[in-house]
Amino acid sequence: MGTAAVVFTAVGLRTRLGVVDGEGQGAGCDGWHLPTVLRGHTSPCPPAVDLRSGVTLRSGVTASGSRGGVVDVELFSSSFTHRTGFLKMITHIRCLPDQPYNIQDKAMPRTKFYVSAQLYTLRDYLTVPKDMRTTMRKVRKIGYTSAQISAVGPIPPADLRLLMLDEGVEPVGAHIGLDAFEDIAAVAATCHAWGVKYVAIPWMPADAVQTAATWKQTGRRFSRYGKALAKHGITLQYHNHAFEFQKYGIKGGSGGRTGLEILYDNSDPEYLQAELDFGWIARGGQNPVTWAKKLTGRLDQVHVKDWGILNNEPVWRAVGEGGIDWPAVIKACKVSGTRYFLVEQDTCPITNNPFKSLQVSFENLKAFGLR
Repeated sequence: MGTAAVVFTAVGLRTRLGVVDGEGQGAGCDGWHLPTVLRGHTSPCPPAVDLRSGVTLRSGVTASGSRGGVVDVELFSSSFTHRTGFLKMITHIRCLPDQPYNIQDKAMPRTKFYVSAQLYTLRDYLTVPKDMRTTMRKVRKIGYTSAQISAVGPIPPADLRLLMLDEGVEPVGAHIGLDAFEDIAAVAATCHAWGVKYVAIPWMPADAVQTAATWKQTGRRFSRYGKALAKHGITLQYHNHAFEFQKYGIKGGSGGRTGLEILYDNSDPEYLQAELDFGWIARGGQNPVTWAKKLTGRLDQVHVKDWGILNNEPVWRAVGEGGIDWPAVIKACKVSGTRYFLVEQDTCPITNNPFKSLQVSFENLKAFGLR
């Protein structure tokens, strides 16, 4: 058998496929096992390889063909992120006995960004399978083709995936409660049944992290969870609210660092990503753009919602209907490698209709250039 390897290199604002000799070998007539060689790092596919330079590959390789023939190889990924975007391409490999594979690079398509529904918004309409199907149909009619699973009633995970796909809505991530992560195998099995490669810790009690030391401990703990999940091909994320922006180490009324800063500074970027919620960031007195830039390279998915004032009280609003500067946020997210913009609205006091609120957000995000 011949040998081959693929190497990814950054070229300006694009990412291309190059060719080098490698150590991998074909695994048989019906399929190929290709190594991924990244700046001297070789790992079998599907890998989760951190280049430690702003480029992360989390992908798999599928191939079909016969020995000595042309093999179509698809590099696929729920998350290939570069500071500039996403890679998905088809290459062709011609295998000749005892000859190197010949890899021909095709033109790389433009980066695609996804506007996805976050199902917590529709939790009251997801209590039984019949309602789930009706809800997915409405979500698809609005224009969404993907969603993050959250707050769904009792249904086997594999059945939920099939139901969603039947209605044209692909699961692209999920929220699972913190306590469940004590059984990593069970979390991984559920994610695989849903067909998702991202899972987020949606919340933790504020009284569980009341000091800088406990934030550091939590960062290390989440890294352990993420490392264990990575062995199953799953990326762990943390979803913030507002309490994470309390500062610690204030002296003389100034200085200090937020809990969220301490969490990410004391966790491994390879094993813990951020799922920033920009609505909560704004309500926590922080700048969403600053946070998007701060977490470059570990921000594949984000939550988007807005907020405003009603009857002298802060309320959630559809994206683009409140005070957040979304063009600036979206620009920063793209630079940071974000591909999925997950629309969530905890409550909908303006429309009193979560489907309408999701529609307003979807249309506004399209107007902001996300299609």
